Amino acid sequence: MDLLPFDQLCLEMLEGLPNSKAKHCFRSALNHLKLAEKITEIDLSMSIFRAITAEEEAATGLMLELQYKKYVNAEHLEIRSHLHKGAVIELISIIAQFLEDHFPSSLYDLSMHRANGQLQIRLSAEMIINGEKVIVIPDPPLSIAMRNGDKRFSMSKQLQILLDKRGHQTIKSHLKAKANLRNLILYANEKGYPSQPKIEDKFFPAHKRRVFTMLRIFLMIQPFEDIQPAVQDGLYIFLSIVDKIKAEDLDDVF
Repeated sequence: MDLLPFDQLCLEMLEGLPNSKAKHCFRSALNHLKLAEKITEIDLSMSIFRAITAEEEAATGLMLELQYKKYVNAEHLEIRSHLHKGAVIELISIIAQFLEDHFPSSLYDLSMHRANGQLQIRLSAEMIINGEKVIVIPDPPLSIAMRNGDKRFSMSKQLQILLDKRGHQTIKSHLKAKANLRNLILYANEKGYPSQPKIEDKFFPAHKRRVFTMLRIFLMIQPFEDIQPAVQDGLYIFLSIVDKIKAEDLDDVF
């Protein structure tokens, strides 16, 4: 699996963390990616299944870490729910779109450094404060709140942009179609059994990118006991989205 130098350092950092289920979820996700790559030519369906599972394992690890750190309302995260696992990367996409709309990516950067002999991810951001350009390095890295004063951003505009890109009218229909993909490639129905699936060239690179995106966020949360405002606000937005969908809405998705 070809990796960027920064992602190689992320793997080194991951392996240096104390053992926990959250950590092992990410190790499992990476293993699924490696195996998906190995079997693509001989069993595309199982390769797709492993890529999907890799994303879900990474999402599970991230949700577990929020519960371990006792973020407010993290107990409402359902780590066995395909709905919640599938929605994690979608929330990250919504937040990324929000940042791009208000804070171009050229103005912030992630880098790796050592603190007390341990690797840590550092976030640096270029901002204008009192008319002067300054470089802000929050510590912990996600300790900047995503708010306008005391009011959290709803990000409804960014949610709609995501749905338009995915070709769905509602977040429920999008998540249902996403969760149902595994059923389509694995199980027979009244029309027969699954044939060779068709996917776009970007499918596997996209799932690899999703896993490493969630890994980077995990590595900016795990080393710190602090409740980081950006993470807490992100959790609030996540729950406000998935709370609109009841479990029975996905009753035909295992």
